[in-house]
Amino acid sequence: MKLFQKIKDLIGPEDTLDDPYYEDEELAPLEPARRDNVITPKSFTKSPRDSIQSPLGVREGAKGSSSSLCISKPERYEEAAQVVEEVRSGRILVLNLSALDVKIGQRFLDFVSGAAFALEGDIQEVMENVYVVSPRGINMKGMSSPQDFRSLYRDSFQ
Repeated sequence: MKLFQKIKDLIGPEDTLDDPYYEDEELAPLEPARRDNVITPKSFTKSPRDSIQSPLGVREGAKGSSSSLCISKPERYEEAAQVVEEVRSGRILVLNLSALDVKIGQRFLDFVSGAAFALEGDIQEVMENVYVVSPRGINMKGMSSPQDFRSLYRDSFQ
């Protein structure tokens, strides 16, 4: 026993002090979060379109001006923001993704599709790797599938 006591004394005195404990402090009541300038998101569903649709190329509510058509064949993913700016400025965009790698093309299409949705526009596939992106207020009608566009294209040049 004395050996054990000597080792204990050699290492150091026994800590007899308890850890300091503070009484539970009373916390100040929390104020509710401010809700000034709260932006409520729009519904994620597309708004129903009128039964009478405007022909392609006529922009509704654009002070009498018609939209222009822009054709783009991007070669890099970094060009996606420029493409979205074209749609954002009210132009109809024909997008040819055939110059891009398949994975990059899919990312590009995902980006442009998301932007079209956020801008309340529309996107439709016309042919393989070719899409038409329209801004808000442009109604695309007539062709419902890529096969319809292919047959129209084939019939036009025969």
